[in-house]
Amino acid sequence: MSTPFLQSFTRAILRALLSEALIEIQVGTEELVIAYVADFLGGVPEGGSLISSLARGFIQCPYVEELYADNDHLKLMVQGLESAALTWVGE
Repeated sequence: MSTPFLQSFTRAILRALLSEALIEIQVGTEELVIAYVADFLGGVPEGGSLISSLARGFIQCPYVEELYADNDHLKLMVQGLESAALTWVGE
């Protein structure tokens, strides 16, 4: 089950992937990809790997043509989001 946090998180990662041309999705399906991956992440058992689950969610999404980012790159993207959030909170 998806949450607003998972949807926002997935949206941020998808936009980062798109801006770096590390993912190809079907035209006009950005919101469908976000919903699918956020729902996928919501179903991951506690203790599961966020990065691996994120990659699997994108790979299994029927609207994703190709994912070019590996787990290491996804991890850096997630860490970048964490850093940005901490900077914003500290202001």
